[in-house]
Amino acid sequence: MKEEFKDGKRFRPYHKDRFWIWVADSGDSVFHYGANGLFKGVCKILKDCRGPFVYESWSGTQIYRENAVMTCFCPPCPKDGKDYMIGYKDGNMMNCNYHNLKWVPYHYQNTTKKKEILYMDGDKYEIFSNGTIKCDGQFEDIYDYWYDDDVDLNYITPEPFVYIGRERIKVYKIMRACGYVQGDDADLQNPVILHRDMNYRNFASDNLEWVEKNDPRYLAYQKQISQDLKARDMEMNGNHPRPEGWINSDQIPPSASIDPITGAPINLQIPPFPGWPAPSSSENPPAPFTPPDFSSFGEAPDVGDNPLKPI
Repeated sequence: MKEEFKDGKRFRPYHKDRFWIWVADSGDSVFHYGANGLFKGVCKILKDCRGPFVYESWSGTQIYRENAVMTCFCPPCPKDGKDYMIGYKDGNMMNCNYHNLKWVPYHYQNTTKKKEILYMDGDKYEIFSNGTIKCDGQFEDIYDYWYDDDVDLNYITPEPFVYIGRERIKVYKIMRACGYVQGDDADLQNPVILHRDMNYRNFASDNLEWVEKNDPRYLAYQKQISQDLKARDMEMNGNHPRPEGWINSDQIPPSASIDPITGAPINLQIPPFPGWPAPSSSENPPAPFTPPDFSSFGEAPDVGDNPLKPI
């Protein structure tokens, strides 16, 4: 790996996506990586609940300092089939000296703080343990639907979200990143987040818990979501005519499983959009593929060695 010395410190290059930096083994100095590998200005260090990082506004890329130091100066992560995370020998996450970093078995990091700081899309957000989110002194609206003006209907989702820039970011991901989910998903086979009060819109920290996907409480929660979606659909859309192929809330059986990531019903034999075929199964196998017949097109013209040569 390329290596340079500056101000008595050892630097190596690191990049994420197209954002390149020079990082020191001491972890306290980070420079922009300029043309021909030159040092180009000191990077500003920011900090949120996940640790210190540098941010590139034009690409929207965040590089966490411990990841850069660990990758450049420490042994690689063990490949024994287990999950690992970066640990700090002195317990101080601001001390990113490579001598202070080590690989430790993964465990979910809970917090008891009332407020955590999280940067998203370059903006600073305050995340509260009661499930609310604030930016620039204003609380963010949390949505469990989005409007489709093509059909004049609201899509209802059991995974509420906030708008971060132009992106819809699910609230459970934000709460998970801040450590606001109770329990530990490290030893679970199929970890999911349970809302203890069965209310999919309540993201208070004491209401969120890691459980197995087949936990009886989570199965009961799924059934409750199915009922709540029907009521929410009627509230938002009423008896408005649905387009052909629309998955109505009353078509979702109470026993349907709800995908915890996409929020969509699982294994419903309903075409998701007009013109789409029904999902294949043992009772409805996919049609065999028949290659198209190109014989009626004749032979391709000879364009020589240059395939881009005009005909």
